[in-house]
Amino acid sequence: MDVPLSPSNIIAKAVGKEVTITWETSNIGINGGYVDVNQLIHQIIRMPEGEVVAEMHKGNTYTEYIDQEGIHAHYYLLTPDLNGRTGEQIASNVISVGEYMPVPFTDNLTDVMRYAVYNTIDANNDGDSWIWGNMPEGSTHQPCATYMWTISAENDDWIVTPAIHFEAGKSYRADFYIRSESNRYTADFSISLGKNPTVESMTRTLRPVETLQSDTETAYSTEEFKVDEDGTYHLGLHILGKRSNNYIYFTRLHVTDDLTGISSVSHNDIKIYANKGTLNILNTENSIVEVFSAEGRCLYKGNHQDIFLKLIPGIYIVNSKGESKKVIL
Repeated sequence: MDVPLSPSNIIAKAVGKEVTITWETSNIGINGGYVDVNQLIHQIIRMPEGEVVAEMHKGNTYTEYIDQEGIHAHYYLLTPDLNGRTGEQIASNVISVGEYMPVPFTDNLTDVMRYAVYNTIDANNDGDSWIWGNMPEGSTHQPCATYMWTISAENDDWIVTPAIHFEAGKSYRADFYIRSESNRYTADFSISLGKNPTVESMTRTLRPVETLQSDTETAYSTEEFKVDEDGTYHLGLHILGKRSNNYIYFTRLHVTDDLTGISSVSHNDIKIYANKGTLNILNTENSIVEVFSAEGRCLYKGNHQDIFLKLIPGIYIVNSKGESKKVIL
């Protein structure tokens, strides 16, 4: 018998945490010979983990339940095998798996698999919108979520988060880390909240329209906000206003709740969040950070960008760049 062809029409779909993959097989091999599809097996690998979820799977459908917190992007690799004759591997489409993002969380949009769970909307239908990459061509900065400047007279494009679970009565805040390609150009932006990942749903403004004209990565924070009822919501970053030959880079999103104790050690450098026994420090410049207990015991020293410390209620001191800040958990 012939070597099997790669499966065709491979489609992955997700409903919540359950994934189903379907594909088609052919009884004709790569050399035009016969393939007995009843003897055909497939190795199935879930990406990006590289985990083999099925080694000798028969049939044209595979279903699995992924028990994970949050929403994550996955795709699958299928390799056909017929009595040791292995065909070429083929990849499925990328899908978002999960129900919602729990708060607090930080998303790193320099990771293409995190970018994949966001929705992009070309509201003016001009073909220019958000992509993942390191535009303009030849740029040496780290790839991330990038707004391609429009060919139209006006910008009108959105990047919208996956579903986020908010509880009624709690206070929340979101930090969008964005920057412009150059100080020579400007772009207008705003941040909104909606129940669905659509333009029509983005009815609540959390940060009104302002002009971005800085090539330094900066955290633009929403106002502190609450929702009227428990449920899932979406945050939307909107680029609007007159056309400008300008790329916008969106590298990171941080969403937190119960804002008691939030303070800033250094403007646009380190942000400290005290939340439910967790001290979260966003250190975008990889500065040396030290955390001490009120008794003077050093609990952390390092320069990670995202620092999460589980601590008991109390008073803590955060040092960075010669400055100190007292934080109450």
